[in-house]
Amino acid sequence: MIANGGIQEYTDILECFKTTEADAVMIGERLMVYPAFCASNTITSVQLLREYMHLANTVDTHKGYILQHCHNFLRDTFARGNGDLRELLNEQGVSSIEKVLNELERRYSDVQISSN
Repeated sequence: MIANGGIQEYTDILECFKTTEADAVMIGERLMVYPAFCASNTITSVQLLREYMHLANTVDTHKGYILQHCHNFLRDTFARGNGDLRELLNEQGVSSIEKVLNELERRYSDVQISSN
């Protein structure tokens, strides 16, 4: 049996196994927002997006997909009061990604922006 739904934190996985006695847990939305959710090391959303951009630039990736992934990866960060950067990304599109990432690094240089 595979359990599904509501996984936002690693502890949710453990609780789901305990409650359902399932063989596996399906994680959907959280992985779209933070693909490194199950990684053993911590990576910020900015670091993750920089790595994604490097990969996206090595292949012919549609700009619409890139923009959607940027919004997904930065969803939690935008929800923490960075609406101005979300608007910049909406207005200027893919060309503004580097500017948005640089500004986020400046704003949060001493804290972890997103983690599992």
